Amino acid sequence: MRTTIDLPDGVLRRARVAAAERGLSLEELIIQGLQFALGETDGSQGLPKLPTEGRKTYDLSAAEIDSLIWESLIE
Repeated sequence: MRTTIDLPDGVLRRARVAAAERGLSLEELIIQGLQFALGETDGSQGLPKLPTEGRKTYDLSAAEIDSLIWESLIE
């Protein structure tokens, strides 16, 4: 079924990034998130953890992440 929802720009950008990192479409990510929120899954299925070994970590706020994403889109 098709529906329309309004999302804040920052939430939508972060959702697109999260979906891409997990190899999912935005639709799949939203469905899995809703299933989790409705108690239909424990969250361990369908949302694989990203590998962290050998990766740098950064302590960034959501606003800083949004800014970095926005900058990468306009380069």
